[in-house]
Amino acid sequence: MDVVERAWSKPLSLAAVKPGSVPSSPGLIELREGDRYLYISRNEDIRPATEQLRTGKAFELVANGFWTPSLDAITASVCRR
Repeated sequence: MDVVERAWSKPLSLAAVKPGSVPSSPGLIELREGDRYLYISRNEDIRPATEQLRTGKAFELVANGFWTPSLDAITASVCRR
């Protein structure tokens, strides 16, 4: 399990993610808000997938009176394959 945990990048808020810092390679993306997982996905190229998520537009469909996403509170981690 240690090997898998070390493969993940350090969590960074979506508001602070810089597209150029995300590798352009196959891998996994994980989004969390506190201790809650919001999204985990395998992608053939994690850079454009992360770029789409970091804008916050993907959350507009599920945002409501009970949950309003904050890009500062949502963290992203990536794992290259």
